[in-house]
Amino acid sequence: MKIAYHPAAAAEHLDQIHHYKMLNSALGTGYVEEFQAALAYILDGPHRFPVVAAPKIRRHFLSRFPIAIYFRASGDEIQILAIAHKRRRPGYWTTRL
Repeated sequence: MKIAYHPAAAAEHLDQIHHYKMLNSALGTGYVEEFQAALAYILDGPHRFPVVAAPKIRRHFLSRFPIAIYFRASGDEIQILAIAHKRRRPGYWTTRL
């Protein structure tokens, strides 16, 4: 399987990296490491995550950071739709479907 990012999701991910690195370099590194581990976990079994929106949009929460990864599995691809804060602007990314 491969990973494809919605352009806005890619920008959100870069914004998160920048935000955490500005707070503390080690925190930024921790975010990147946890995000990469989350992607590996998603790739290992994308259907284990709950469907939270139509059509078959799934979500995975990072454990150390208040971030959710919204994605869908399509054929041999995982489409990352949003890298969103858990509590800010819920559902803003649904226009990307």
